Amino acid sequence: MNDRFEVLQVLTGGIQRMSQRNAFNIEIRFLNKEDFSYNTALHLAAYKDDLQAVRLLLKCQLVERNTVNGDGLTFLDILRNLENAGHQGQSRDLDLEQAVVKTGCKEATSLPKLEKTTSDHYKTPITFWSHCSTGIRRLKSDTSEEGRAVFLIICTLIITSTYQTALQPPGGLRQSEEGGSAVMKQTFFIVLWVSNTIGFCCALLYTFCLLPVSSLFTTWFFWIGASLGVSYALAMAVISPHPVLFICAAFALYLLFPLYLFMEIFIALRLSHLKATVSRMFVTLLKQRQSKA
Repeated sequence: MNDRFEVLQVLTGGIQRMSQRNAFNIEIRFLNKEDFSYNTALHLAAYKDDLQAVRLLLKCQLVERNTVNGDGLTFLDILRNLENAGHQGQSRDLDLEQAVVKTGCKEATSLPKLEKTTSDHYKTPITFWSHCSTGIRRLKSDTSEEGRAVFLIICTLIITSTYQTALQPPGGLRQSEEGGSAVMKQTFFIVLWVSNTIGFCCALLYTFCLLPVSSLFTTWFFWIGASLGVSYALAMAVISPHPVLFICAAFALYLLFPLYLFMEIFIALRLSHLKATVSRMFVTLLKQRQSKA
């Protein structure tokens, strides 16, 4: 802190106005950076009894109020300990303490205890869903930015063309008072529906897998994709010979495709582990034969 309040103002103001790539994560790491004793800037401001810095840091939305330092104390613990001891001859500032509590600051004793630490979590057996989430994260990390951009463009074109086919099927629509239905024969329509729906689902699902993790746009795309899927199913059902049957089949495919993707990722990961084990065994056998020779 170095008792330089103006410098702190410039730093916090500048970091909160950043708009570059990954600015959100940079702001979190900057505002909550810890020293060797696991003290954040908020801890140090409390130790120095720098009330200006305390108020400034608490105005930052991404400052973690309840981080525990190396001594097992939160910011509120330090503040109350110093005020109770009459730090530097000052009386206890109840107004400041009440304002601090309103911002969500708590004592270490009132924080919920974590049932499992990171090491305990790593000791647990790897489940099917853990394999799936790991596979999706690896798919995203293994795909370069240029490749991801190309794949997203291709998926967008596929989604657009398949959705357009649902609105305007080949051969047109038969006009009637109850609504238009596809002119093509039922067999051809079923083949078109299956192939078109598979392409639509795959493109939509793959687009979701390519989006960055923990991104606001990922949540938006999920709801946009869900709405688009519902409208696609309704559009195809309206022009089909059996609307109720086709709309139920569409939603069944929506559920089966993610499950198929998860199964494929799970099998691919297990096969890669099996190949690695077999290769290690093969290398061990070769070394044993060479040592005997």
